Amino acid sequence: MATVPPPRPKSLLACFPFAVGHGQEGVCLLLCLGPYRLLLDCGLADLSPLLDLGGPPADWVVCSHAHADHGRGLAELGRHFPRLPIYASAATGRLLPRLWPDSPAPDFQTLPWRSPVALAENLTLELLPAGHLPGAALTLLTYTLPERTYRVLYTGDFCVSNLQLAEGVDLEALRGLRPDVLIIESSLGARRYPHRRQQEKHFLQLIDQALQSGRSALLPLQPLGPGQEILKLLRSHHQFTGRDLDLWASGALADYCDLYLDLLEILPANVQNFAQHQPLFWDDKIYPRLGRIREIPFSPQRPGVVLTEDWAALWPEVPPFPGRWTVLLPEGESVSLPPLPQVNLETYALTDHSDGRNTSQLIHNLRPQHIVFVHGAPQEIQDLTSLEELQSRYQLHSPRPQTWVDLPIGERFLQPTVPLPVRYEGEVNELSHGVSLTLDAEMTQDPRWAPFADTGLVEARWRGEELVLRGVSQRELLKQRQRERREELDSCQRCRHYRQGRCWNSLSPLGGLAVTPEGYCPVFEGMSAPAQ
Repeated sequence: MATVPPPRPKSLLACFPFAVGHGQEGVCLLLCLGPYRLLLDCGLADLSPLLDLGGPPADWVVCSHAHADHGRGLAELGRHFPRLPIYASAATGRLLPRLWPDSPAPDFQTLPWRSPVALAENLTLELLPAGHLPGAALTLLTYTLPERTYRVLYTGDFCVSNLQLAEGVDLEALRGLRPDVLIIESSLGARRYPHRRQQEKHFLQLIDQALQSGRSALLPLQPLGPGQEILKLLRSHHQFTGRDLDLWASGALADYCDLYLDLLEILPANVQNFAQHQPLFWDDKIYPRLGRIREIPFSPQRPGVVLTEDWAALWPEVPPFPGRWTVLLPEGESVSLPPLPQVNLETYALTDHSDGRNTSQLIHNLRPQHIVFVHGAPQEIQDLTSLEELQSRYQLHSPRPQTWVDLPIGERFLQPTVPLPVRYEGEVNELSHGVSLTLDAEMTQDPRWAPFADTGLVEARWRGEELVLRGVSQRELLKQRQRERREELDSCQRCRHYRQGRCWNSLSPLGGLAVTPEGYCPVFEGMSAPAQ
């Protein structure tokens, strides 16, 4: 990677992204306010761009939260520049050291919420809750000059919706803040998702379906954040409370559960109230039970739910999956899974970032002059910068790594050139046996084309006057064929006595018992069979 030149911004406010969070590169942004330099996050795996400067890369460092893509480079940075102040929230300061279990963590200066601290005579730093994760912070910087005051707000990863273990961004508290510059994450782009509680409902239905069919549920997850959220959801939701069920957690994911217990006093009030009546995590008495996986390989005695950041390590020998499993993957993620007949794949969405609707809501509440979009795939950021409601009101920037972004503040609205959405022209022909749609071959150059055309099959639906096309994935085809095969067999699922996961036929040896949909007995009666 090329050495970064000394900062030479043209305007009073400027930003130099060492990394903008495309793919797995992490986030690391240098913000200049007059003579002052602040490093917003340090998620670099390779610190050479910072070390090649010949001195400290900034006057201060602020870490938004404890995920690796925002903080993994801080330990090495602290070793090279031990006098460089690093600021974080109290919870982030206690979670971050887990990123470096075998090396000393840097010294963090932790700040309470909504308590401005003076970095210099005319520069203050304030942290505000960002949702997303316990301790995740919005960073507010206020730079005061005789002629006016400048404000910059950096969101880090944020979430407007309330999660199980973190309250969402308080939009009322931010209304009227009016920062001049908003540096905002764009992980979900302009996509829209159902409300968080609806997502949780659908997720729990997938878990319940797997258990009802006699399968264990396996959830491969990053160790910090989603795993703890799901465990709290399963232990507190009315659909699972009191249910004779085993939950299991392993590795670093389980270690972070221990750290959450140490942070109980800063978790939301409803979580603290829950913990007064039963353990938040480890519990072998109250249903559903929750235990730590300590032995490898791991063989559950009956169907349960297993959460791990490294599922393959649980079964180092063949066969890797003892028993029948449903593997649930977060939407958009993939895992290398052997083609085993006892394994089903399902996907779910439990977003801990804000979608396009909530991102726009936050922007309109803050009304900045400049918006810098970072931490998202280029296509996602392009979808946001293409929104007319943003283009007409704000100056939008989607910077590339190692490229200066000047942020001049003035009364006149100057909109930088915004990349327009790519549109493809084509032809429609009505044939005797259907419809032929021909599109520009340039469409295949887009990285989204490969998953769209994976099977060569598409699904079409009307949305108002527009026709929307969606590619059908191999996973969807496989699930459809499995469903068709089950429907063709004389299984419990097709028996008139099968209801709510149980057999209600008094003549059956399975009568009164919980049975799997794929089961069968000699007294099977199809749905159309007459009552006896």
